[in-house]
Amino acid sequence: MFEALASELPIVMAVEGEAKELIEKAQAGINVEPENAKEIAKAVLMLYNNKELRKSLGESGRRYVIANYSREAITRKLEGILEKLMENSK
Repeated sequence: MFEALASELPIVMAVEGEAKELIEKAQAGINVEPENAKEIAKAVLMLYNNKELRKSLGESGRRYVIANYSREAITRKLEGILEKLMENSK
């Protein structure tokens, strides 16, 4: 999923839970009811027929994954945690 996001590919998800929440938060795809073949097909056709939507979702997903899951972003988060631990230990 992260590779698809980084590649600016919009995602069609038919799941619940964290993956669904991530795609919604990133505004990077379309979530449909799990095991609903008609809704999956409808979402795929929507993306196929709407170039602007594909582009928008793809770009949004890339921005989100870079801001939150790139090595730099993870390093910044870890650095912040370590700094707080150091401050609290003084």
